[in-house]
Amino acid sequence: MSASVLLASAHLKGPYVDFAGLSPLLALLGGAVIVLLIGLLGSRWVRSQVVPALSLVALGAALGLTIWQWDARKSIVSGALRIDDLSLALNLVLVAGGACAVLLAWRSVTAREAAHGEWHALLLSSLGGMSMLASAQNTVLNSATFLQSVADLAYGTTTTQTRLAQLVTALLPYAVLYRADVFDATTIDF
Repeated sequence: MSASVLLASAHLKGPYVDFAGLSPLLALLGGAVIVLLIGLLGSRWVRSQVVPALSLVALGAALGLTIWQWDARKSIVSGALRIDDLSLALNLVLVAGGACAVLLAWRSVTAREAAHGEWHALLLSSLGGMSMLASAQNTVLNSATFLQSVADLAYGTTTTQTRLAQLVTALLPYAVLYRADVFDATTIDF
């Protein structure tokens, strides 16, 4: 039985993934995970000083990896994403905006009330989603990534105002359904 399972799985082949081209996105999402885990530590100093610093380190890594991939012009993840100068330039804009957001929120009430780790992880993961949006070649992937990034940012910016956060969270699915109803997927020509 073991030999038949081995033979059956021998011909399976996964999609081609170019990890060098995917590295700026991996830096943002990996940084989000690390920032979230470090933010769970009990020390207030770690949450208020180390977490924003680690967010800047993740953004710096994404910046360096984006510059490293300049002039690459290649498809990654079996053609679902395309790395070219436009998507890399948008990555630079996103990283710069993310760094400004981290610096502006370093001692703000918003990050403190929303919990530093969660706020910074949400910021980094939203930037990762927007980075994927900038390089996506599929219309469905573009739409889903855009809606998720907007939802993440809407939730992240309203977490300190509890009633407004509950309102946005409650109304967002209806807004998505409304947009899906207006733009019926059967009428879109791919």
